[in-house]
Amino acid sequence: MNTRARTAILLAFAVALVLYGSLYPWRLIQPGPGAWRLFWDPRHLRHELILNILLYIPVGFFLFGATRNAALSIAGGFLLSATIEAIQPFFARDARALDVIANAAGAVAGTLAAVLARSRLPSQPLAVLAIWGLHELYPFVRHAAYGAYDATSFTRAAPTEFAEAAVDWLVAFTLAVVAFPRRPRTAVLCAALILPLRPLLTGMRSSQMEWVAWAVAGAVSLAGAGRLMPARRFIGAGMAILLLVRELAPYHLASAAAPFHLRPFEAILSADWFFAVVIVSHKAFVYAAIVYLLGAPRRLMPVAIGVSSALAALEWLQRYLPGRTADITDPLIAILLVAVLMLLPRATSETFRKLET
Repeated sequence: MNTRARTAILLAFAVALVLYGSLYPWRLIQPGPGAWRLFWDPRHLRHELILNILLYIPVGFFLFGATRNAALSIAGGFLLSATIEAIQPFFARDARALDVIANAAGAVAGTLAAVLARSRLPSQPLAVLAIWGLHELYPFVRHAAYGAYDATSFTRAAPTEFAEAAVDWLVAFTLAVVAFPRRPRTAVLCAALILPLRPLLTGMRSSQMEWVAWAVAGAVSLAGAGRLMPARRFIGAGMAILLLVRELAPYHLASAAAPFHLRPFEAILSADWFFAVVIVSHKAFVYAAIVYLLGAPRRLMPVAIGVSSALAALEWLQRYLPGRTADITDPLIAILLVAVLMLLPRATSETFRKLET
């Protein structure tokens, strides 16, 4: 399959996800007289504007890769956004002119990125590492309203979760080395800049525990940069074990089972968008990293099926865990991620040879 065909499939994935999230919960209604009252309203949460831009960057990138025409790529992103906004009132959603502008800006950014990259798709390890960057740096801007959001309030902060934070960073450094094998220590140092950039870009604080975990993982990675690639499966297995430990908390079962939700992304799309992005981006990083580290270069699909099956079993068990919401979302995320990874280039030829050995 050539690059243009792969890009067209990735474009279809991106558009499908945008449509699903934009028209959720997919219930047709008859719009009332006030359905368009917010269209020209200038008030908008800044992190939602940033999210609207980010969502259309892949659309613009893949549109240019499929058409090789910048004007068509930008126009296609604009028309997709305008069409969605026009029909959102029929699905009990607000239509906003600012959303169209933000989406169009995202399509422009994606098109420019594709032009600069000469339509080359990112490698598999670099794509997984980008998810980590999104998780750590979202929403990429400082704002007084984010003072209420402390990174420690929804990410790793407890001393008992030090291992999870350390392994997360060790995995990020390993992916950086796999993506750029010729300069492993430089790759680790560049990836390590993500955490210091968080307070500068967003104003959010990280816990002291995460700083310590970051420092420990960074020191280990710099000292053994040449051994990270051969040890990738052990590192991936460690992340899988920590995922199992986290998913089984609080380690005691309720007497009655909670309902199992079959509608994908129901809990995420019903939550506050800021927290939803942070939570789902971390899950996506963990699942994609486990699949990649354990399955690259030739066993991504078997490993993905195993990981997705294990997640489905854990979600079914979570019906009996207090305070947990059991649904189909996590297994589906794993399958979608591996489908995307298999359409991306494996890595450089040098990396591929090292992964094969």
